Amino acid sequence: MSNEPSQKCPQCGAPIKESAPAGLCPNCLMALNLKTETVFTGDTPAAQPPLPPEQIAPHFPQLEIFECLGRGGMGVVYRARQKTLNRLVALKLLAPERVGDPKFAERFAREAQALAALNHPNIVTIYDFGQAGGFYYLLMEFVDGANLRWLLRERKFTPEEALAIVPPLCDALQFAHDRGIVHRDIKPENLLLDKAGRVKIADFGIAKMLGVGGDAAAVGAAPRGNATQTAVGTPGYSAPEQLASPQRVDNRADIYSLGVVFYELLTGELPGKPIEPPSRKVHIDARLDEVVLRALEKEPERRYQHASQVKTDVETIAGTPPGAGPASASPSLPVQAAKPPDSIKVFAVLNIILGVMGVLCCSPYMLFLIPFGAKAYGGQPLMMFTLYVCAIVVLPAACVTLASGIGLWYRKSWARKLAVWKSVFSILFLLFLEPIVFLSILTNTVMPAAQKKLSLVGNIPGIFVSLAYWGLLIFFLTQKPVKRAVGESY
Repeated sequence: MSNEPSQKCPQCGAPIKESAPAGLCPNCLMALNLKTETVFTGDTPAAQPPLPPEQIAPHFPQLEIFECLGRGGMGVVYRARQKTLNRLVALKLLAPERVGDPKFAERFAREAQALAALNHPNIVTIYDFGQAGGFYYLLMEFVDGANLRWLLRERKFTPEEALAIVPPLCDALQFAHDRGIVHRDIKPENLLLDKAGRVKIADFGIAKMLGVGGDAAAVGAAPRGNATQTAVGTPGYSAPEQLASPQRVDNRADIYSLGVVFYELLTGELPGKPIEPPSRKVHIDARLDEVVLRALEKEPERRYQHASQVKTDVETIAGTPPGAGPASASPSLPVQAAKPPDSIKVFAVLNIILGVMGVLCCSPYMLFLIPFGAKAYGGQPLMMFTLYVCAIVVLPAACVTLASGIGLWYRKSWARKLAVWKSVFSILFLLFLEPIVFLSILTNTVMPAAQKKLSLVGNIPGIFVSLAYWGLLIFFLTQKPVKRAVGESY
């Protein structure tokens, strides 16, 4: 009976075990780990096929080069063995078509310097770098595992798994940011999980050296030679400022990209436009919405300013039950973060009730009863005008109120905007109409004095209650947490 594996790798045809991850051999799996979709703006040379191992082997006598694993945005990666230490390594060379490009050669050298300064358990280690045979090279740690992109394709992450992955990523990013280094291309392809389950950040090849300190203040003081006018990153993961103003990118761009990855880990998809809170797509703790949406703010000033803040909030949520309330939340989390959905439903119900009452009280048949009701006011033209305006205007307004109430119940962004504009209209309408009502009552010569007094006194509370409600609704619906709760970005 044969003991040979019954399956073959679909990529290279090598024999594999039935339990092989993704049905791939280790070499092809590692190649998948190293594939990226990094985009460089400007003139980019056409990619050339990577050189075979036998052509580059003479330039690296200290290594036994086995095979090419794949290409990245600016490099070719080979699997090799360091002979003196007998360990597997990853050899990264500047892509052949970029060897003569000073701009990319400088960027490649900066990658080596950046990685050399980052000795952290959650960052891929660099062992050596330099030039050999006309090639710029990096000798890096070989991570035996899979990247998050492959894992996301294989299955959906649980919220608990996502909450376990994000804090060590924050640790690694904070470590780099404290040393003035920005990754600028955080995405699932660059986040590796080894066999021990430890997450590592790979490919600091487009890191931007800011000098000492990685906060916003350091950006303006960064050496001009370290800035780049070229937008670098991956569409869907890059922060807005990476395209609009690449020379001003700082550590907060990494926080945005981390937010995208966090969103994808929780929901299995990238955030859309407008960004819909994760809890509306999957059953998770609604407090996570605030963390993710704050990291995904378009303006860097509105985001978390440090990756350590993200870690603190994530660990606080992971360590407390959903119903613990704002008292147990991290200081950096707004206390109202988990409240908007319930409050929205309260106003939604009130709008539905008011809308139904308005439709019933101002339905078309009321137009036929107006002449009879006007007799009580002596049939004066001013009073007749007021009654007809109420019947004609209030009916469609009631329908709008009803529609906005139903939309708010389902947390639709259009319903929030509709309710705000309807409230503004209601306030203006009351301020316009009520003086006419008061004037028509005061000038009425038929209505008894007692009835005049009762009509005037009866109208006043209704005016104040209406103005207070619509004003409160406008104030509530224009708050940031409410906008986030209905999926709006600002």
